[in-house]
Order: sequence, then C-alpha cells, then structure tokens
Amino acid sequence: MPVETARRYEFQYGGIVANAPRESGVFALFRGEELCYVDGATSIYSALMNLWDQKGDTPHLGSATSFSFEKCVSEWRHSRTTHVIFRLRPAWNERPDLKARER
Repeated sequence: MPVETARRYEFQYGGIVANAPRESGVFALFRGEELCYVDGATSIYSALMNLWDQKGDTPHLGSATSFSFEKCVSEWRHSRTTHVIFRLRPAWNERPDLKARER
C-alpha cells in the first residue's frame, strides 16, 4: 500500500517498537492529517528510532503525531522516495535536486 495512504501508527516510542518493520522501505511522518516528511531507509525501524531520538533537538519533529510506511526493496527505495516527495511535497523535505527539475 502506498505510504501516503497506508495505515498510520502513533509516532511514539511504543508505536515505533510495535509497528515499524526492520526492512527496507519508505516512511512518512504526519502532523495530524498533514503529510510532513517522507524518507527512505534500509531499516524503517532504525530510521524512525533515530528521528524519535532527535525530537528534543529538532523542534518540528516534536509536532509529528503519526507515521506510515511502505516496504520496498533497496533497489527501488530511492526512486519511490523521490516520486512521493516530488508528487506530494511534504513540508519538511528540502530537496534541491527535485526543485531543479521544475525549471
């Protein structure tokens, strides 16, 4: 299921531990209903735990309320991540390489 419409889980320590897969894929963070951040990772679980650990140091992460994910093989992860970011333009993603394509 696409990351933007996949089931959402609470962006809390327990929600990550109980639901985030250790496999490769794309994940998204939401603030309420707003899609805020999309990224890909070798381990969705590890990436979300790293972001959880940064909540105190990164103010916008503190406002994230939920996450979703889409498992995919490593070979497709970057293109899938790029596609979702380009199409949905999450508020917290700064991707100069994508902005250059618009010109």
